[in-house]
Amino acid sequence: AGTGHITGGRRAVRSGLWMPTVTAISHNPVITRYAERLRADRQPEKVVTIACLHKLFTILNAMVMHDECWQPRPLAA
Repeated sequence: AGTGHITGGRRAVRSGLWMPTVTAISHNPVITRYAERLRADRQPEKVVTIACLHKLFTILNAMVMHDECWQPRPLAA
């Protein structure tokens, strides 16, 4: 069992969200905490970034569907 490479999916979406995801990992508290949790599980950095990209895409998709702006929630202690 080795590492696989995904060739399917929407390449334009993946490419278009890569740098916003890298920025979100650094500056968005929701995405940052998610990335830290994945790193604590010893996931490779590219896996962390792709997982955060998926989470960011899910958040953006929900915002578009509900016609809402980003509403940051206070982080639980």
